[in-house]
Amino acid sequence: MNGKITISRKTVEELPAADRETVYWDRELSGFGVRVYPTGLRMNIVQTRAKGKSRRITVGRHGLVSADQARTEAARLIATVKSGGNPVPFEANGVSPEDAGPMLTEVAERFMREHASVRCRPATVVKYRSLLDLHILPMLGDLRMGEIGRERVAALKYSLHHRPTTANMAVTLLSYLYTVADNWGITVEAGNPCRFVRKYPEKGRERFLAEEEFHDLGNALAELEAGGKLPRNAAAAFHLLMLTGCRRNEILMLRWEDVDLESGEIRLKGAKAGPRPVALSPSALSILESLRNDARPENPSSPDKKPSRSRESQREQGNHGKMEVPENSPCG
Repeated sequence: MNGKITISRKTVEELPAADRETVYWDRELSGFGVRVYPTGLRMNIVQTRAKGKSRRITVGRHGLVSADQARTEAARLIATVKSGGNPVPFEANGVSPEDAGPMLTEVAERFMREHASVRCRPATVVKYRSLLDLHILPMLGDLRMGEIGRERVAALKYSLHHRPTTANMAVTLLSYLYTVADNWGITVEAGNPCRFVRKYPEKGRERFLAEEEFHDLGNALAELEAGGKLPRNAAAAFHLLMLTGCRRNEILMLRWEDVDLESGEIRLKGAKAGPRPVALSPSALSILESLRNDARPENPSSPDKKPSRSRESQREQGNHGKMEVPENSPCG
């Protein structure tokens, strides 16, 4: 919801943060406003129209740019547009729009289309798309590459300070965009604005199950499976994760042609760290042999035959939490 206020230090600081972005426009200077993000971040903006096209320009983050400075710069930008000139944003690295390169939104879409979708794993493509749509483009998408300075990158990072890992990933992806764009011949005079933006420290997340926890989890899976609350293949996937140390997707995307029961190993062709074999313990081997027996055509419950209604329903709802599991997967 948008509203009108008289923009000043006090009024801006008193604006509430809603569950979605909110823009408040100034009563005195038409086109001058402040955008309030759910995180509490406040950005001064200008809405202008040039050559029949509307453009929203970020003037600066409230606190780093005072309300009076923002108002003065907003008035200058509006006057420049009305006189037929090109709007040059405050803190735009001293370059004109002609020299500032393409819009970040344009480069981001090309990056996803020509680079990420071709070179990256599907899970990485999904992660990049989420970071762009939820965090990077809402703040910086309406700017040209050369107009984004370190101050704006720092503002992006701060807007996610309550989620340091996500903040770091957003800055890393933005930096990667500049690197790939440079390889395409899209260069900006000031270079990559992310170079000197320090990342937030992150807490280590590595943890291993204690022996007692390992047994408790195994017993819980067995009880859920016995009670019909957990499909057999899903329980097998959990057991294989515990027994092999593989990543979730490495087990869920495993195909029968990657399983060598005679040699007692699985071959991960698309592993994140590169193709590698994984030796199977007797327990893991026993689970896969049992699944293989169930998958044989002579077995009425074989997945090689027509899927059961429960299996079809599971596929419609998204296997294993939105993961498209291959039809010939042991855990499919």
